Amino acid sequence: MGRIQFRNLWGERVIIERKNRDTVVGTLSGEDGMFIYIENGQLIRENQTIEVPTAVISKKSISMLRVKKNE
Repeated sequence: MGRIQFRNLWGERVIIERKNRDTVVGTLSGEDGMFIYIENGQLIRENQTIEVPTAVISKKSISMLRVKKNE
């Protein structure tokens, strides 16, 4: 199985749903073989929003990643 790459989404605002039911919304700023990097994000957990200036998320913990539509 090949490694998942998100390079075509760098700089895009994304919504990441994690397997533990957390949701992270932010700008995808980079990645390596095991992690993706988010800037200017928000962590949504149990209906609470927490501002996170920088986040590192394991690719294994992602259940869904999608591009956030401009509103």
